[in-house]
Amino acid sequence: MVTKGGPQPTLAYTPIDDIPKIRERLQAGFNSGKLRSIEYRKNQLLQLAYLVQENSKRFEDASRVDLGRPAVETRVSEFN
Repeated sequence: MVTKGGPQPTLAYTPIDDIPKIRERLQAGFNSGKLRSIEYRKNQLLQLAYLVQENSKRFEDASRVDLGRPAVETRVSEFN
């Protein structure tokens, strides 16, 4: 839960030396064809839906803190 005055997340930059390795790994995944599979994409969307569902309170809290938006407005405009 996000609270005013509470601990703020720390921004962590990716070390420049790690970027080529990350790019190679992503390129290998793309080249494997795995990213083109309908099953894979459906699974990714399902995982995204779980993430949103399991963290809806956090999204509401962040919208309230960052945008001053009431929880009801966030639920209606962002989740429906």
